[in-house]
Amino acid sequence: MKKEKIAAIALCGTMGLSVCLSGLPARAVSEAFAEEMPAEGAVSETITLSENRSEALTIEAGQTAELDLNGFDMTATLTNNGTLTVKNGKETGAIRITSNVNGVVSAIVNNGTLTFEGADIECTGTGAHTDMRGITNNANATLYYKSGNIEIVSSGAYFGNAIYNASNGTVEEISGGTLSAKLTVKGTQLNSVAVNNFGLIKRISGGEIYSENNGSGGTGNYATGIRNNGGGTITEI
Repeated sequence: MKKEKIAAIALCGTMGLSVCLSGLPARAVSEAFAEEMPAEGAVSETITLSENRSEALTIEAGQTAELDLNGFDMTATLTNNGTLTVKNGKETGAIRITSNVNGVVSAIVNNGTLTFEGADIECTGTGAHTDMRGITNNANATLYYKSGNIEIVSSGAYFGNAIYNASNGTVEEISGGTLSAKLTVKGTQLNSVAVNNFGLIKRISGGEIYSENNGSGGTGNYATGIRNNGGGTITEI
């Protein structure tokens, strides 16, 4: 078994007002949310879950929002194209996704500005070609990871990343919480990387970053807490 761990500290915070949206399909939620949103730059509002949700949710470009899991589970992808804070006001509840599809599956896809503080993501990839990610931070997107826990398990035979920072993506800071990626399947030569960085990470000041691989070995089989790829850089750690 190969593993790598990096340790540090945690921060958290709260903000925003409150509006409840639940039990609606993804399109209806997005439309209802857009109607409730103030003009760009105004005080943000909060989506507070009142039950478990299995529908995807998209925050549109120009919207400012805060998602409070409020102790409930989301089991579909959250896409942020605007400005979003994700938190959880209770000890229970998480974004939980299990998938066996081929290709990339992310709990959160960030195309805007995302602040993650005090929430949990638990994802399991069960397919032979499932690329499971907690947060995908795409090109020209910005991520602040303040606190919370992301655990990614690949029980099929492929990749797992807690945070995937794409080329030209920016992670302003990782300042707390836990980021872990585990590959549990035997007989493979693939990898688990907690923070897979192709872009820019400005600062890592806290948190625990952990990767574990229980595969069979080989040059392609490794566990890495943080990996810079394709010109990815970290300016301070």
